[in-house]
Amino acid sequence: MDLLKLLVFVALFSSCAKIAYVSKQAIGQLSLELSGVDNKEILKSDKLNEKEKQKIKDIIAYKEYFYKYFNKEKTSIYDETTILKDEAVTYLVISSKFDEVKPKQHSFFFAGTFPYLGFFDLYDAKVYANKLKEYNNYVFIRPVYAYSTLDKLPFKDNILSSFFRYNKTSLAELIFHELVHTIFFVTDEVSFNESLADYIATEMMYEYFNFSKGKILEQANRHKKNRELSYLLTSLANKYKKLIDKIKPTSKEQADKILESYLDIHFKPKISLKCNQLKMKKCWPLKRVWNNASFSAFLTYQKEQKSIEKIRGSRTIKEFMSFLESQYDLFHRSSAKSFVKFLNERNI
Repeated sequence: MDLLKLLVFVALFSSCAKIAYVSKQAIGQLSLELSGVDNKEILKSDKLNEKEKQKIKDIIAYKEYFYKYFNKEKTSIYDETTILKDEAVTYLVISSKFDEVKPKQHSFFFAGTFPYLGFFDLYDAKVYANKLKEYNNYVFIRPVYAYSTLDKLPFKDNILSSFFRYNKTSLAELIFHELVHTIFFVTDEVSFNESLADYIATEMMYEYFNFSKGKILEQANRHKKNRELSYLLTSLANKYKKLIDKIKPTSKEQADKILESYLDIHFKPKISLKCNQLKMKKCWPLKRVWNNASFSAFLTYQKEQKSIEKIRGSRTIKEFMSFLESQYDLFHRSSAKSFVKFLNERNI
C-alpha cells in the first residue's frame, strides 16, 4: 500500500481530527525515511565520529545474526541511518480519565488499536496533552528512542541516532526487540507484543555475546531485581486502580487528593523500601511522575511477562517462536478474540 492510498483510506473512514493526525505523522515518518543515508555511505562520511560509526556496524551485525538465527528472509530494515534533530524519535501521549485507570484507546482500521498516540514533534505532543487536560484527563508523555513500523510498506525503518545512547549489550537487546516485531506481531495486543519482544531479545543477547555462566547469572540477577521491582509496581498500580474503581471520584480535584494520598502513604514508602532491599542505586520509579495515565501505561506493558515464561516452558527460543507461529495460525482459524487467552485456555 503506497502513502497516497493510505491517506485516501484514512480520509474515507476517519474523522477530520484523525485525518489531520495521521497525515502529519505520515509526513513525519516519511521525513525520517527520506533523510536516511545508506549505511555504506554514512560510514565513509565525517558526519559521525568513530564511536557512532561502530554502533552502526554493531547494528548491522545484530541484524545479520537475528535473521540467520530464525532462518528468516532478511528485510531492508536498518539499511539506512537517520540523524535526528532531537534526542528522542517520537513522544507517546497516554491519557486516562480522572475516574479510572485505563488508557484511552485509539483505533486505526489499517493498523489496529493502540493505548496511545505518538508524535514526532514534542511541541505537538504537548499541545495534544494540554487539550486532554482541559477535559480533566490525566496525561503522561513518554519519550521513545526506538520503535517499529514492522518494516512494512509504505514504511521502512532506519537506524536512528537515538540508538547511539545505548551501550553494546543494551543496543543488542534493543535491535533484537525491534526485529522480533518484524517476524511475529499479534494485532491489537500491544502488551503481549512488547513483553514477548523484551523476553526474546534478552535471551538472544545472552547467546549472541556468549556470556559465561557467571555473566549470565550476573545479568539474570539484574533482570531479576528489575522484575521484582516491576511486580511490586504492578501490584501497587492494581491496588490504586481498585481504589479508584471503588471510590469513583466525581471530580478531578477529588481524584488529585486520592492520588496524592496514595502516593505518599502507600506507593513511595513501599517502592523506596524495595529498592533498598534490592540494593538498587537508581530507584527509577521514584523519579517518574505517577498518575492514572502513567499507571495505566505501566500496566499495559507489564501484565504479560509471567504468561510468556509459562507458555515457553522448556522450549528453546527457536522452538518457542516456531510454536507461537503455529499457534497463531490456529488462533486465526478459531473464534477466540485474544491470542494470550487462546494459549492459556489450551493449557499450553
